[in-house]
Amino acid sequence: MDLRKLVIVLSFVLFTGGVLFFACSSDEEPPVIFPPTDQINVTYIAPGDAPDIDGEPDAIWDAGSLTQLISVDTSEFNPGNDVELVDIIALSDSNYVYIAVSWSDDTRNVRYRQWVWDTVSYNDPNVPYPWRQTFTFKEDNISFFFDPDPSSNGASQSAAEIGPNCALMCHEADLVMYNETGVGVDGWFWRAGVTDPIGRALDLNFVDSLQTDNVFNGLDAVENRGYIPNFEAEVRTPLYTHKVDTTIVGTDTSYTIVNSETLFAEDSVAYLADQLIPAALAEQLDSIFVPGYVLSNQASGSRWDVEAAGSYDVVRKRWTVEFKRALNTGNADDIVFEIDHEYGIAVAIGDNTKHPHTGFDPVLLKF
Repeated sequence: MDLRKLVIVLSFVLFTGGVLFFACSSDEEPPVIFPPTDQINVTYIAPGDAPDIDGEPDAIWDAGSLTQLISVDTSEFNPGNDVELVDIIALSDSNYVYIAVSWSDDTRNVRYRQWVWDTVSYNDPNVPYPWRQTFTFKEDNISFFFDPDPSSNGASQSAAEIGPNCALMCHEADLVMYNETGVGVDGWFWRAGVTDPIGRALDLNFVDSLQTDNVFNGLDAVENRGYIPNFEAEVRTPLYTHKVDTTIVGTDTSYTIVNSETLFAEDSVAYLADQLIPAALAEQLDSIFVPGYVLSNQASGSRWDVEAAGSYDVVRKRWTVEFKRALNTGNADDIVFEIDHEYGIAVAIGDNTKHPHTGFDPVLLKF
């Protein structure tokens, strides 16, 4: 951490007091900033004590060692030099690693690239396509970047220096991420709007360029996709909408509008303008929202072997997300976690963005 960041953090410490990882008596209480650390210690538990991955932490997490990461973005994107904090607990049994994270976020954002239709645009002859995708609506997210190249003595060759450093690797021209020994970085990417509803986080291998595949197809092996875009480049309308009840008593329409945050494949039908638009007018709706992605509960393959679930506390304005993955998935594109080893890990969070934005300095994940 450079001198400017250190001064900012120390100043923040002087004016703040207490944080708890999962609970807080009041959302007005300022957080305690823990002493800086360069490692996350994994606590071992019995397999029968494993936490449920549902975004609502079980008591077993109290057995873990709480680590807090601190980031101060001093760029022009953060004129207030705001301090970002992420609290992390890591557990492991003989088969799985479990990670819980918690961080503050003033808004819950889950409607990534949703479609919007409104009567004003519909009645405006100067607007040829009344449907529009709202790029101001994106999603909250968090990512982990792992150095998969531990040395023979059990320590990551990169962790003490560059490691899986998002600031140094994410911003490369082609977004191909390697550590300084030339080994590809493995990563997990939880998205509040796109992957959370299916109980997964994307498992990414960054050897491939993200520029050539902005929906992350083909990075890790996949059998069944967890989501598909609800649009095509040449189409100015959604491709799918929700299934509806075909009988509406007292009206001459057979369509009911559903304004849901998510759209699952089993609940979807092909978009038909001659049904939806007349129904919206008949129901005197000012606007309709259709999710930008169609989700599937059948996601499988290496890309989907990380279980993850989040919850947002509207009072405390805080996300909590739980992760679970096998120590060894058996997939060549996944990092293998071994007992008594340590690995470089970096974390990045995003607030209503497509990609993570605030990165934290890499630390050691110590098993």
